[in-house]
Amino acid sequence: MNEQQADLEKMLEVGILTKPDKISPSTMSNFIERRSAWYMSKVAGMSTFTTSDYLQRGKAIEAGLQCLLQGGNEEDAMAIGLKELWDFPDGDLNESQLVKMQDHAASLGAYLQCCWTNYQKFQFLGLKSAQAKVSLQPDFCSFELYGYVDFLWSKLWTDLKVLSQTPSKLSQGYCVQGAIYDKATGQPGVFTIVARTNPKAGPVYRYSEQHIRKQEKSLDWWWAYVRMAAIAMEGVYDCALSGDVDNLIKHMSFPNLESFYGENDINDALKFWSKL
Repeated sequence: MNEQQADLEKMLEVGILTKPDKISPSTMSNFIERRSAWYMSKVAGMSTFTTSDYLQRGKAIEAGLQCLLQGGNEEDAMAIGLKELWDFPDGDLNESQLVKMQDHAASLGAYLQCCWTNYQKFQFLGLKSAQAKVSLQPDFCSFELYGYVDFLWSKLWTDLKVLSQTPSKLSQGYCVQGAIYDKATGQPGVFTIVARTNPKAGPVYRYSEQHIRKQEKSLDWWWAYVRMAAIAMEGVYDCALSGDVDNLIKHMSFPNLESFYGENDINDALKFWSKL
C-alpha cells in the first residue's frame, strides 16, 4: 500500500456520512478546486469551509438590491443590507463597534448605488423571484443539481458577484455554476460583477457583466465538464462507502482545469481521466 492509499484508508476510518441526494454548484466547485477540504467536509463530516468577506458582502448587497427592486427605499435597503453584513449586538454600540458600522455603511452604500444604477435596466423584464431555487435531475448521476439564482427575470437570470477586481472572463467555478443554472432554467444568464479598487484618491466601484453563453468555451463544453465532475463526485461517495480505495483514488484525481497552463494540457488530462 502506497502513502496516498494509506492516507485515504485513514480518511475512510473518520466516519462516512450518508450520500447526499443533491449537490450545489459551490459544492461541485469545492470538489474540483479544494478536493482535500471538500472530502473532509462533505464525506468525512468535518467542518473545513469558512465564509469569505467578499461572499458575506455579496449577500448584503443582494439583500439591499432585492429591497430596491421590489419597491423599497434606500434607507430600508441599507438597513436590510447592514443586518445581513453584520449581526448587531443588543444595546448601545461602543466606539469601535460604531466605527465598524460606519465603515460598513459607507462601503455598502457605494456598492448598492453602483449596482442599483446598473440593475434598473433589467426591470422591464419583470422580476419573477429573488433567491429563486432552480434544479434539475440529470441522467448521468443520482444527484439532483440545484442552486439559488440571485434574480430570476422573465427572460433571463442574473447573479451578483463581488470581487476585488474586474475579470476579463468568468472563472472556472462561475462557469460551472452558470452551466447548471442555464440548464435548470432554460434561460440565458448574466453574472453582474461589482469590483472595488482603492487608488490614493479613494475607493472606486466598477460594474461589469459576463454572459455565460458568451465565454471562450461553449456552454456545451462546460456542461460536459459538469457531467464528468458529477460522475467523479458520485464515484467518491460510492467508493468511500464500499471501501474501494483504488477506484477512490481515480475519482479523486478528477482534473482541476486551473492546474494546467494550456488548452492541449487540459484536453489531454480530461481524455486521460475519462479512460481510467
